[in-house]
Amino acid sequence: MRRPETITKQFFLDWEKLKRKIPTLHIAGPTLHPNPYLWKYEYWIYHAEMSYKSAADVFWKEEHKLTVAKAGVLLRKLGESKTAYAYVSSRFRRLGTGVWDYNRIREENPDVRFAPAYDYDLDEADLVGEHK
Repeated sequence: MRRPETITKQFFLDWEKLKRKIPTLHIAGPTLHPNPYLWKYEYWIYHAEMSYKSAADVFWKEEHKLTVAKAGVLLRKLGESKTAYAYVSSRFRRLGTGVWDYNRIREENPDVRFAPAYDYDLDEADLVGEHK
């Protein structure tokens, strides 16, 4: 994984010159599972139009956390405007699925975080499913 503090506007410029294309980098995190009832995802996106010094100022910060829907909208806009970006993501098992053994998971990882059941999640619908 590339260190977030190394992802800067200058990094984007250098990459573009070297590779002759706009950088779009997935730095860390899982890819989307097609069933939003099982997993909840969170995204952090650092892009060349931001005023922050580097991705370290954005990645994994609560105030920059995006839902799947908001991340999808922003990623489309960045792609359309040919703006360089890098992103990371995290995923959490949803409660109430009947799939996970929550007790075993919690025993193995006492600090685990579970997401609310899909039908009780107050975030907007995930783009992969749009089930709400």
